[in-house]
Amino acid sequence: MADRELRNGDNFAALYLKEIEKKENPNFNMDQLMGVIFDLFVAGMETTSSTLTTAVYLMAKHQDVQRRVQEELDEVVGRDRLPSFSDMERLPYVQATIHEVQRIFSLAKFALPHMTSEDCKLGGYDIPKGTWLMANLDDALKNSEYWKNAREFDPQNFLDEDGKYKRNSAFMPFGVGKRTCAGEPMARLELFLFFTHLFQRFTFTLVEEYKPIVETNPTFNAAPEYTASVKCRPK
Repeated sequence: MADRELRNGDNFAALYLKEIEKKENPNFNMDQLMGVIFDLFVAGMETTSSTLTTAVYLMAKHQDVQRRVQEELDEVVGRDRLPSFSDMERLPYVQATIHEVQRIFSLAKFALPHMTSEDCKLGGYDIPKGTWLMANLDDALKNSEYWKNAREFDPQNFLDEDGKYKRNSAFMPFGVGKRTCAGEPMARLELFLFFTHLFQRFTFTLVEEYKPIVETNPTFNAAPEYTASVKCRPK
């Protein structure tokens, strides 16, 4: 019953199964479907969830930043409606804070491997065609050459002297080059909406910190472990 309902639905898995049944394209098969679903959970849902968990931790730990985020949300959006993606450009401090969370968290320390399509020279080094290259994202995100306060959580890293949001080419949490994370637009939307909805309505206070951002292995970090209290903001 469940299998029949899945195949008759209009969700991603159902549409994919219909393509497999057509047998028109061998690239649509069960192994590929399992791989894509795995990627959706691990590379899509888990990364966003871990970043939001880290955002709550950092906001609860840095009450001054949380207050400024809430003040900007109150001034620009108010309390009568929820923030929308169209508000982003009018919320420079919120933008800077979300990006600073991603920078400090540095979830993926290295980008996915790339391969040179021809012989080239980079930084004085000869790199032959067919060489595998991996960008060190963690170094770009934590290098004092590119950031005012490289090792501290400080949204000012993404603000200019006038308090406007400022892009930084060293900010590359989604990878580097033409083949960056395909889910970046969706992730940016999700992070912004969840973050602003949470802090428009609630205030978080750190109760107990068990582990800060955890370096699980040489390539990935894990979200911190902590307990926080949550209070509804008075209207």
